[in-house]
Amino acid sequence: MNSIDLEGYRKQLSEWKMKTVIVLKGERLLGEWYESGKDSMGPLYSCTKSILSALIGIAIDKGFIASVDEPITDFLEHPPEISGALSQVTIKHLLTMTPGFDWPDFDKPYKAFKEAKDPIRFVFEQPLISEPGTAFAYNSGGSHLLSAILTKAVGMPALSFAKDYLFGPLGFHSARWMERGGVNEGGTGLSLYGRDLASIGSLFAQKGRFDN
Repeated sequence: MNSIDLEGYRKQLSEWKMKTVIVLKGERLLGEWYESGKDSMGPLYSCTKSILSALIGIAIDKGFIASVDEPITDFLEHPPEISGALSQVTIKHLLTMTPGFDWPDFDKPYKAFKEAKDPIRFVFEQPLISEPGTAFAYNSGGSHLLSAILTKAVGMPALSFAKDYLFGPLGFHSARWMERGGVNEGGTGLSLYGRDLASIGSLFAQKGRFDN
């Protein structure tokens, strides 16, 4: 397969509200289509969580974090009255969305979390209704805790760490990431160029290798 002509699908892609379509085989570009005619920066929404998970892995590889089994209370300040329960929650539980918090993400908790002056404390104040590691519940608040943990562990915001250890080595054009109180929002808020996001896909498809 040498190339793919995506321009013939413009009508369908527009109807599907697509903004950018890029097809790679390995690192070879087979086809690309942009609604505006050129690549531009756009929001990743919850795909931000996938980039953040990769950054946690890099932080472990570089020795900033010992392992995914470290309790989150080793990194984050928390209300003392609930420290015992929280000490059972690990980084792995946040990565797998199994920390046990009562959190129907697309109902009231997420909206209240977005409006909270202290989003980290807001997450901690949600009741733990299941033993960590036993029940999955989609939780953008937990993802924000991951960003806060990364910030604490590496001594810089997630975006700065990403530029040094992921975006920079991959040759990204630019990136934006919404911030709340010095912490880049963990569940959403990252914006990238289409070609740069495609490079992330290629990196994963090639089991962590890119440009040799």
